[in-house]
Amino acid sequence: MSQSFSHRQARSTPIIVTLAVLVTLETVVVHLLLSRYSLLLAFAVSLLSFSAVIWLIADYLALGSLDSIVTDENLILRIGRRATATIPRNLLATAISPSWRDLPDAPNRSYLNLTKPAEPNVLLTFSEPVVITLPAGLRRSVRTLALFVDTPEAFLTAIRSGQSVAGGGPP
Repeated sequence: MSQSFSHRQARSTPIIVTLAVLVTLETVVVHLLLSRYSLLLAFAVSLLSFSAVIWLIADYLALGSLDSIVTDENLILRIGRRATATIPRNLLATAISPSWRDLPDAPNRSYLNLTKPAEPNVLLTFSEPVVITLPAGLRRSVRTLALFVDTPEAFLTAIRSGQSVAGGGPP
């Protein structure tokens, strides 16, 4: 049995539009300045900047179309273009709906919020570090994941079903 859960509401249209406009304006100005010295450098910097805008838009669209999946054996995370992971459910120690007290105050290498800037509504803690694949093939090992899921109660119920999790028993 598998269930899919979306992250559509974690998207932030105003932030993406603002960033895209700012990067585009900055790219035009930098391109004009750099073209006085090196046309090749100006085009290279412009290409990199527009690639960033394309990635932002692709991530926004992927957050709306890719779902995370809970199966009997695994938790398959697909968070836009930001992160992917297949995590065995037996590594899950706790699964809760966090309050502000549950989230770390200071930067923490073992904690990762995959749906920033959205405020997380699910907090998963693992008994041992799990590997998350980030953009450009980068990998990060974490023990605690924060997510924004459109239906957090259903997500937590699916995770807890058939498994004893410290964050709460079966529904």
